[in-house]
Amino acid sequence: MNWTKSGYSRRIQRLLKRDGHNCWLCGKPFLMGANPNHSQAPSLDHVLERRNGGWDSYDNLRLAHRSCNSARESRWPNDNHIPKDATSWERLHWESQ
Repeated sequence: MNWTKSGYSRRIQRLLKRDGHNCWLCGKPFLMGANPNHSQAPSLDHVLERRNGGWDSYDNLRLAHRSCNSARESRWPNDNHIPKDATSWERLHWESQ
């Protein structure tokens, strides 16, 4: 999917409304208003990476710090890092990895 800068920002805003202002991987708050390339700024993270069969739907997107998103790459967090608000779909995929 080819996202424009404004389209990317709208997705970020929609996910902030849905999920709150904390990184889904580490649980810490985002640095709101920071340069979008800042390590603590929110970024779109695919729960199931596109290269592993994931898609660009909101069901498969979460917000993560840019640094957390980059560190995770396409690896699945271990069970200790499964967020409390993870859906049953997300838990199923983590447990199968």
